[in-house]
Amino acid sequence: MISFDEGKGGIVSLLQAELDEKNEVLSCMEDQIDSLLRDISIAKTVLLEKDEALDIVEQQKYDLTKKMKNMHLYIKQLEDSLCIELKRRRHLDKELKSVLKEKERFKTELSEAQKALAKKSRAVEEQVDVAKQLAHQLQTTKHKIIALKSHLKHEGLLQDASTPKAGRRKESPHNSASANSQGSYSSTGTSNSICWTLSED
Repeated sequence: MISFDEGKGGIVSLLQAELDEKNEVLSCMEDQIDSLLRDISIAKTVLLEKDEALDIVEQQKYDLTKKMKNMHLYIKQLEDSLCIELKRRRHLDKELKSVLKEKERFKTELSEAQKALAKKSRAVEEQVDVAKQLAHQLQTTKHKIIALKSHLKHEGLLQDASTPKAGRRKESPHNSASANSQGSYSSTGTSNSICWTLSED
């Protein structure tokens, strides 16, 4: 028969064994909890890093969005400038065509004016040549008239306009013969009588 002390000692041993087992379980759980806490800490650190990275990404996204908006505005300005420039280019093309037409018209008018000027120049040159020929003929005729006047004075057939009619001398037989010969020359040379009264000029 088991005594009370022995029974008490057995119970204590069982309780101690059960306590030791529970302590081991608790120790194991503490290790697991420590490991879990470390994992949580690592995960928290990773999450913080990811949050920081996400903030960076969000900032980059914001910056890119802002740059895209600015780029769209710049493109719109370029499109507007290009539209204005195209309109200006079309206007300049029209003006250039008009200027070219005016140039061709002026060129045609200038060519016609040059032709007319050349024609007038030739006409003036011809008139100048005619005038020179006429002047030469007049000069030749003047010399011939002077020579004829001198000859007629020498022959006594020409009387100076400054000589008074009342102061004429009586005709000599020689003068009468000369007058008769002059009258016969006038009647035979031409149907009309010729009166030679020339100045000294």
